[in-house]
Amino acid sequence: MSIIRDTPKMRGFIAVGVLAVCAVSGFRAAGQAASSKDLTVTKVDGKQVKVPATGPLANPTAQEVAAGVLDYDKQVKSHPPGRHASPEVARAMQQMADESRNEAVEQLDLTYRVAQETSGPLDSELLDGAKKNVEFVREIMRAPPPPNLNVHTAISASVPNAILHYCLRADYLRKACDWHSYNSGALMPIGRYMFRVESSEGSPNIQEEIVLVLNDPTQLVILPMH
Repeated sequence: MSIIRDTPKMRGFIAVGVLAVCAVSGFRAAGQAASSKDLTVTKVDGKQVKVPATGPLANPTAQEVAAGVLDYDKQVKSHPPGRHASPEVARAMQQMADESRNEAVEQLDLTYRVAQETSGPLDSELLDGAKKNVEFVREIMRAPPPPNLNVHTAISASVPNAILHYCLRADYLRKACDWHSYNSGALMPIGRYMFRVESSEGSPNIQEEIVLVLNDPTQLVILPMH
């Protein structure tokens, strides 16, 4: 996966309901206290990313992300997502989890490299993005698999008369996004998508948000940008 600094100045938030506090057995809960030791996570290419527990680049969010990645790497071997689903659904859920995990590690790697090159602090937007991806991993790991690969969706935006388009998140990161018009009620294959929200009133502001299409139905509202 290409390393893309996905840190738009205007970031929306998805209203998705309250996540269940239970998770796959042994999987670290979100917000758990940071480790007291350095953590090391591995990228797809085999490169290791060290997340320090002390020193000027120590950061509790980075430690939480690294811990979540390590927990996933351990749990997925014996408890892969969608293991009771049809083969195509199980493969799709595994791909979703792996992509979220790998993007979180890429974001960690990038924020440390940038900080080392500039002698500055860790980029908070990159860290927030990495944390969001780990939250996606947790959600996928504990989610009951849908009965079919294609699920019903009801995705909207709080912006009046909004126009929605979407593409696969992986294509977006490769800068090869083929935007498709979205209409509420559409059947979509489960996966990670980037949704773009535009106002039909000609506003120049464009909002982009990662959307996890997994539940049947997947229902959410993309809220105003902050």
